[in-house]
Amino acid sequence: MAAEKKLLSDFVQSYKNRVATKVLLTTTGNMDTKKHFQLLVYSFITWLIFYIIGLPDYYQQWYFWAKIVVCVFVTLIYFPITQYTLKKYWTDSKHLVNSCWLALYLTLPLFVYDYLLLAVYKGLGIGFVIPYWYLTFFYFSFWIQFPLVGWWMQTVSQYPYLGGHPYRKTD
Repeated sequence: MAAEKKLLSDFVQSYKNRVATKVLLTTTGNMDTKKHFQLLVYSFITWLIFYIIGLPDYYQQWYFWAKIVVCVFVTLIYFPITQYTLKKYWTDSKHLVNSCWLALYLTLPLFVYDYLLLAVYKGLGIGFVIPYWYLTFFYFSFWIQFPLVGWWMQTVSQYPYLGGHPYRKTD
């Protein structure tokens, strides 16, 4: 009985070590200084394009319905853009972790750029997030959308024989 308990205890400890190692390896992305810089440039170019399109008043002059259409369009177009970006910038297939890096770089720096432009330069303060709600929307939506795309890509790559879903049985 003692030998069985010891065997079970060793198995459980070994399993815990493997899980901890797997978690550690899957949560640390392959992010070197070059990738950080590339993503920072990517975020600035993205912000600049959206700013130029929204001139002269950063979309404030647009009709409400047009802002809604743009939000839907940008959300939809960023599904394939996210897939492309995850494949282009990373080759390690850790799509979920990498998508979180992408979400970080396409939300935090863009918020900082918007804050500097609207809160500081135009003197609106942090209250800019309300009249510029369409910007605020993306500060949060990308944190849902990008990891969802990353999870889907990682699932498809790990379970191709199940049609990309670990719980779906195929005949």
